Formats: sequence, structure tokens, C-alpha cells
Amino acid sequence: MGADISFSGSQADVINERYDRLDVSGDLVMNDFHWQSEDYPTIIVDNLEMAFDPSLANIREAEMTFGESDVKAQGSIQNPLALLMPGSSSKLDLDVLSNNLN
Repeated sequence: MGADISFSGSQADVINERYDRLDVSGDLVMNDFHWQSEDYPTIIVDNLEMAFDPSLANIREAEMTFGESDVKAQGSIQNPLALLMPGSSSKLDLDVLSNNLN
């Protein structure tokens, strides 16, 4: 796993959706990541590549397994920082391919 992400700004700017005042940039690469929990199906991330800026998280490539479901995806998340704030909203534009969704 590798990440080179920088962030500077205030929580008030995130809450008020003033993303132009935030400085977020960088890349995230994740390979062969396994997460297991008693409460949820096992998640295996074979490959994930993302790029970030204040208004967009670009999902270049995602290949993962959720329990028995395989997923390949590409797309973007508009206003990704809003995902961290209760009551805020983001927009997801995602192309998904799966051989088995369960």
C-alpha cells in the first residue's frame, strides 16, 4: 500500500462545502489488502488506484472482492471530503463490472 496525500483546511470549510478553500491532493495505491471482521464479509482489494484533489477523487482502477462478490470499477467521487461529514453529500459516478454479486 502506498499513499502520498496532503490536506490542509478547516472543518468549517468542509461542512459548508467550500471545497475551493481546501488543499487536498495526492495518490493512493493499494495492492493485496485483506480485511476480515466477524460482522462483515471479508474484503480483499487486489488493486486500487486513486487520485485526489479538493473536488474530486478519481478511481482509476479498482479490483476487489466482498465476500463472494467480485467487483471491478472505475469512476469518480465528487466532493469526496463530504463523505466524512454527517449531513453532507457527495456524487458518485461509477462504472462497475462483476461476474458474481452476492
